[in-house]
Amino acid sequence: VAAAENLPTTCRKMGNYVERVLPIALQMMLEIDDDQDWYTRDDDDDDDEYSNYALGQEALDRLAIKLGGNAILPVAFTIITQYLANHESWQHRHAALLAISQIGEGCEQQISEQLDKVTMMALSHFEDSHPRVRWAAVHCIGQMCTDFAPAMQKNFHAQIVPSLIKIMDDVDQPRVQSHGAAALINFCEEASPEVIQLYMEGLLSRLMNLLPSPRKLIQEQAVTAVASVADSAGVNFRPFYQSFMPDLKKVLLLSTDDKKLSKLRGKVMECVSIIGLVVGNEMFSPDSAEIMDLLVKTQMTQLDPDDPQSYYLMQAYARICRCMKKDFIPYLRVVMPPLLEAASLKPEIEVMSALADEEQDDGVDTYIVGDKRIGIRTSALEDKATACSLLACFVNELKGGFIEYVQPVIQLFVPLLNFYYHDDCRNSAAQSLPDLLLCVAEQGDAFAQQYQELFQYIVSELIKCIPKEADVEVMVTKVESLGEIMGAQRIQDRGLLKQCADCLLEALKDRAGRIDQRRQTIQEEGYDAEELE
Repeated sequence: VAAAENLPTTCRKMGNYVERVLPIALQMMLEIDDDQDWYTRDDDDDDDEYSNYALGQEALDRLAIKLGGNAILPVAFTIITQYLANHESWQHRHAALLAISQIGEGCEQQISEQLDKVTMMALSHFEDSHPRVRWAAVHCIGQMCTDFAPAMQKNFHAQIVPSLIKIMDDVDQPRVQSHGAAALINFCEEASPEVIQLYMEGLLSRLMNLLPSPRKLIQEQAVTAVASVADSAGVNFRPFYQSFMPDLKKVLLLSTDDKKLSKLRGKVMECVSIIGLVVGNEMFSPDSAEIMDLLVKTQMTQLDPDDPQSYYLMQAYARICRCMKKDFIPYLRVVMPPLLEAASLKPEIEVMSALADEEQDDGVDTYIVGDKRIGIRTSALEDKATACSLLACFVNELKGGFIEYVQPVIQLFVPLLNFYYHDDCRNSAAQSLPDLLLCVAEQGDAFAQQYQELFQYIVSELIKCIPKEADVEVMVTKVESLGEIMGAQRIQDRGLLKQCADCLLEALKDRAGRIDQRRQTIQEEGYDAEELE
């Protein structure tokens, strides 16, 4: 597999490479027992990440991505067809269905040409005699709804959605039931409101039946599925609002002291905030104060650092802010302090010799710089990036109502324009700067001097950082922000205009240089057509 990743062109040109390697990966996926623990466990996390079964799946994914569908699919489908026809061994049918889901991303173009055939192949096993095979078929459809969206949702909803509704009635197999809800989540991500509207009553009635389940896994997936249906349906969810909101609030009220239910509470926070956002503030407002009070009380309980509620809580605040608009301003005094603290986190960095033979910790990304190895703990960076994104949301939604926090956020965000440990931090910072200035401008003449000082400070820092930006998407955000800020008023300072022009010209020259370098690399290393797709 490593050879394919490092020398994909060479491996493709070897006549028998795929024919020799791919069957081994599929055979490894047969090494799975019908462990009774699988049926009773209350989470979807597998502990066998280093088993042959898991490594075989990983190998298929990596091979397909690097070698592409033209090389992989003919060999894979020959074996998959044989495996699916093996009625004596559930392991073979199970492996075949998971193999389809594993190669989908790398073989996207080739599978798309026969998507109807592959979809029906997976759906036909929703009624397989073995529950592990039914689970694998549901998993396959769920993954395909992601890999081949929106074609799956647009062209095969009439086959997929009724099948998922039926699988969620498989009361004798809770793992299969919950996975049906999980696949529905994938389907909803790219489904249009028009498609979801066709199945609203059937879907939501099944999900309503799953919510009181004694199995935590089913509850969690059902709550998330309700949120996904609501998100896709938009305002079409309004007739079902009163059917779900009272029971969802009860979960937040009654499960406060049970740490085993922390993830479920988090998912309920996600669900109520998504529902509130899609139905609108007018319908949500009778419940918004109670829900916000429950969220604030949760925040005040000093959650453990690894409590999943922390993430869901902050995301829920952002959605409720988007729903409530100005009515959210009174809650800033509670929400902002921990958010500013999280956004101000310093990255945990460890520097060691590049030659040091040390085992890498989970959750640490390492980079070799000269003779040094730099380790950065990613969990802290992700928390910081999430906090920056939420601050950007508050600034964008509240505009002038955010004035009390403009100064500390600008002091935080402007230096983050050069925070090269995480692209999303720089992007959120750049994206927010025009809105922060607009917030000050909305205060009127009393803030005119402060506006000019902040304008000069922000523009000068953007001009400095744009030519140094390595990520193209972040550079686009920075350039757009600079343009928005400059276009918001009539600029007569010719010196400043020249600095902006020089900055943009340097960025364009850098882009042209990258294009030339890429062309040269392609010519020197002899990439083939599939690698360039």
